[in-house]
Formats: sequence, C-alpha cells, structure tokens
Amino acid sequence: MVLARIAKAMATEGHKTVACLHSLTGGSIAFKDSGKGPAIPVLQAPVWPKYRHNGVLTGAGNYVNILTSIGFHRPAALQAMVDGWLSILSLIKPAVAIVDHSPAFQIAARIRNLPVIAIGTPYLMPPLDGRTLPSVNAHISPLADELRHLESAQEVLAQYRHAAPLNLPDLLATQSRFVMGLPEIDPYLSVRREQLYLPFEPLPDHVPVPRNPSFFVYLGGDEPNGDVIFQAISDLAVEASFYLRGENPMIARFLERRGHVVYRDPPRLADVLPRATHLISGGGAQMTQAAMAAGRPHIIFPSHEESWFNARQVNRLEVGRTLERSLQRHDLHSRLREILADKMLHACAAALATTIKARQGKQADNLVLASIRRFLA
Repeated sequence: MVLARIAKAMATEGHKTVACLHSLTGGSIAFKDSGKGPAIPVLQAPVWPKYRHNGVLTGAGNYVNILTSIGFHRPAALQAMVDGWLSILSLIKPAVAIVDHSPAFQIAARIRNLPVIAIGTPYLMPPLDGRTLPSVNAHISPLADELRHLESAQEVLAQYRHAAPLNLPDLLATQSRFVMGLPEIDPYLSVRREQLYLPFEPLPDHVPVPRNPSFFVYLGGDEPNGDVIFQAISDLAVEASFYLRGENPMIARFLERRGHVVYRDPPRLADVLPRATHLISGGGAQMTQAAMAAGRPHIIFPSHEESWFNARQVNRLEVGRTLERSLQRHDLHSRLREILADKMLHACAAALATTIKARQGKQADNLVLASIRRFLA
C-alpha cells in the first residue's frame, strides 16, 4: 500500500505519523507493526453515507460521475463528511497531509489551510489544468453537471466563511500531486500534460513463464459468488496460490485442503508472479500494472468502474480476459480452461512487458518524500 510505505518512511525519520483509512480491516494490514520501525496509529476515516443515484450508472463519463456516485453533489452528505474530517484534524493537528483520493478531506484541508500532497492512480487523478474536467468516454454523459458539485462544495465552504474556487479543477487542486501509473491504464493519456510517474510499488521483472500452468489469485475472501469462483479454480487441478483480502477462514481451509498455498499476509508480487503463469484478480491498478510488467496474462473479475476500465484495457491489449462474477461453476471452469490454452495471451503479455521495461519511467517515491519534508521544514 502506497500510503503505508510513505508513512513508515516518515515515521522512521522521527516524524509523528497517523493514518486514516477507509477500510480498517483491509488497509490496516499494510500498517501493521512489524517490529522493524515505529508503530503508526491507524484511525477510521469518515465514510460516505450510503447513496443510490436515481439516474443510470452506465460507466464513468468522467471524474464527475465518481463524485456523483458517492453523493458529493448533496450538500448535507458533503457537510457531514467535511465535519468528520475537521474533527479528526482537530485531534491530530498535522502539518501536512498525504491523500490518496479523498475529495471531502481536501475541502476540510482547504478550510484549515492545511497543505495537501495528492497521490494516486491515473484513473482517480484527472488533469486539472482546464476549467472543466476532461472526459473519459465521450459516449457517456455525466450523471450530474459539474456546477451541482461545485455549488455543493461552495455551500459547505460558506458555512466556514471560506471562499470557494470558481470551477471543479481548482477545487480539487492541491499544493503538490503525483500521478503514478502506467500509461496503459491512464484514461486521460491523450490530454494529460503533467508527469506520469511509475507506480509507487516496485514492478516485478519479466522472467520466463513456468512450464506448467499455475495461478496466483488475489481476491477478496468475501467475493460475490466467491464460493463458485474458488471452487472452479480448484477444480482445474492446476497449482495455485491465494491471497484473500479480509480473509474468509472457511474458504482458506477449503483451498488448503485442496493443496493450495494461502498467504495470511500480502506476499511480494515480485516473489509470487514469476512462479505463476497467470494472475487472477479484481482488476485493481496495482494488480493490473504488476501483471503487465511481469508479462503474465491477467484474468479479471471487475467490481467497480476503475477495474472495469482496467479490464477493457487488458482485453484491448490482448494481455488478459474479463470474466463475469455471475458465471456458473461449469461455465467458469470452461472459460478458465480456454484462457489457459490461449498461447496468444502469453505472446502479447511478453511483448508488453518488454515495452514497459524499455520505457524506463521515472520513480516518484523520493520526490514524494522530499515534498513532505519541504512542508515540514
């Protein structure tokens, strides 16, 4: 986890560091005290109230749709989130904040005049150099126009007698920002003018594919239709290792009794991917980029808009396939067998890995840490 590595680096330098996480059960694993450095306190971040938009959520036309899906355009919901963040800021009293996608926090930070360093994947960090946010898909209209979201933020900021910017890009701007990801998963690549840095997590090397088929599976232990998915993978009689987020003990025992390795802590992708011929995941940015760099075909069970975008990119590049979570056991078993037999996937994955290796992108880790130190000086 990117934030965990940054927090541990700053704590090691003697700075008091506190983490606020959306998911304590999943995210806190990365901050767990290993005995090798200072302990980092972990707090629960404010969580958006459940919201169902009355329109049709057909995909992310642009970043505005992401804001709409959480209810950012509803002043009462945004006010509650900002108030929650302001309470946390009163307790912590930070000198600088490092944020991985938290638009409500950014408003709270604006009220407190707190410097913010934004980091994140290309999908969640649209270019902010225009008066409006750029489109991801010209065929999909925004669910709610930018003005509604801006007016919502203006209403909240007015409660604190704080002036609001005149457009959304200015509202989302921060003192420093680092967009980290491969261009292959940047929906704004054609219009982005800022530096695109390599992923913060080191990418695995491309090594020859093992002779015998094998999977590394990175999925949630509580996956929808997970019992069918895990049984279908196990039915293949193919070597497989698993990491289950939010581990389900019953599923873990089932897989271990079938002879599979189940990791209790997230393994280093640089260790597990070279031993696998295929990766199975939910299609998050970290897994997608690791599979591309390692030259491993990627089988994706998408669950949210970013993972659906990544899945479309993987399919377009012929380096993986998308599978619906609703597939029945027999159908899923058959599709997995077809993918294992598809030699073209391996050829395309190897070619892409070679391209990524030759690109020699720029790392952002030292730049992020240097930016933090400037604000602390």
